[in-house]
Amino acid sequence: MKFLITLLLSLVTLFSFSQEKPKKQILKEIGFWPGFGYGNNQKSLPEGNYQPYYFLFHVGFWPFANNTFLHESFQFYLEPQYNYVQIVSDSKTKNASEFGLNIGAKYIYPLLKNLDLFMYISTGPHSYSATTERQAPGYLFSDNMGIGTYYHFSDKLAGVFTFRIRHMSNADTRQPNHGINTDNFHLGISYLLNK
Repeated sequence: MKFLITLLLSLVTLFSFSQEKPKKQILKEIGFWPGFGYGNNQKSLPEGNYQPYYFLFHVGFWPFANNTFLHESFQFYLEPQYNYVQIVSDSKTKNASEFGLNIGAKYIYPLLKNLDLFMYISTGPHSYSATTERQAPGYLFSDNMGIGTYYHFSDKLAGVFTFRIRHMSNADTRQPNHGINTDNFHLGISYLLNK
C-alpha cells in the first residue's frame, strides 16, 4: 500500500510539472530607428522649415491580443529618443534639439512569409530647445501616427521602414501654442525576442 501511495504521488507530481506553461517574457522587441522629418507646411514656422533628425529607440512589449488564425497582434511600445533639429530658411539655419518618450500601441499584420505591415499611434512628453513665433520652447507633447513594414532577415532580426505624421504642442500651458507638424521617415533595425 505504501508503494502505491508513493507511486501515485510521484505520478501526480510529474504530471503537474509537465502541464506548467513556460512564462512569456514581457520584452518582445528592441530596435534602433533613426529617421528624418520635414515640416509639412512651409508656412508652419516663420523662421523656416522644421527638420528633425531622429535617434529613436523602439522597445516593444509582448502582444496584449493575438489572433492565432491570422497571426496578427497588438503590441504596446515605448520610444525614448533624442532628436537633433535644424530650422532651415533661405538665409540661415538654426540648430536646436528635442528629447522625450513616446508611449504607443501597434497593430501588426503578416503580409508574406518575411514581410509584416504595422500601423501605430503614440503620444508622450517631450522637451525642445527652439524658440519660434508659433511654439513656446520647453515641455510639450508629441503625438504620432504612422504605418510601416518589418522585413524579417531571420527569426530574430528585422529591417524596419516607417512613415509617420507628428504633431507637437503644449496643450496651451504656455503661449504661443500653434504646434509644429512634420512628416517623418525612419529606416532602422529591430532585434526580436521570443519570435
